Amino acid sequence: MNNKDLLVIAICTLLTVVVWIAADSYHAWVTSTVPSSLIRAIEPLSPRLDTTVIKTLRERGAVAKAPAFSPSETISPTEQTASPSGEIPSPVATVSSTLTPKLSVTPSASPSGTL
Repeated sequence: MNNKDLLVIAICTLLTVVVWIAADSYHAWVTSTVPSSLIRAIEPLSPRLDTTVIKTLRERGAVAKAPAFSPSETISPTEQTASPSGEIPSPVATVSSTLTPKLSVTPSASPSGTL
């Protein structure tokens, strides 16, 4: 290969790279990467307060809290007496817990195998 052939290859390669970068830049500029749900979520809020809603909430009064679920547990220490050697045993606690699950699942299948 002579120098003229190398120069033609170099110019073609340079033009290809420049066009490629320009096309990629244009594509990145035109295409939005922010989803529409995020665009909707980042809209600015109105600084005005709706006083009718605040009045309605004040008229409702306090809302009663629902009781939190907790299993009924009782912890009772067991009585232990000192041994004749004078050693005092470490106390032992017993935990009794009652849980009553109320789950009933009755699947029914058709002859075709679908539920």
